[in-house]
Amino acid sequence: GGVALYLGGHLLFEHRMHRTLNVARLATIGVLLAAVPIAVVLPPTAGLAGLVAVMTALIVVENTRRVRNGREDQASNRH
Repeated sequence: GGVALYLGGHLLFEHRMHRTLNVARLATIGVLLAAVPIAVVLPPTAGLAGLVAVMTALIVVENTRRVRNGREDQASNRH
């Protein structure tokens, strides 16, 4: 629950300061909260592996989006 709480706090901060909503982080929070009942019965190493997998997926999605947006910004600056 701690990582979901951190992501939620960061999401609220971004919304308050920049009026943006990061849908990927919101979905990740939902996945993490839905996985809590499962993680409780798993061995700690398995729960941690699941957390790492979910966070790795979030990082891939955010970096892919950032690269795409960067290319779009560079293309618009050329014209």
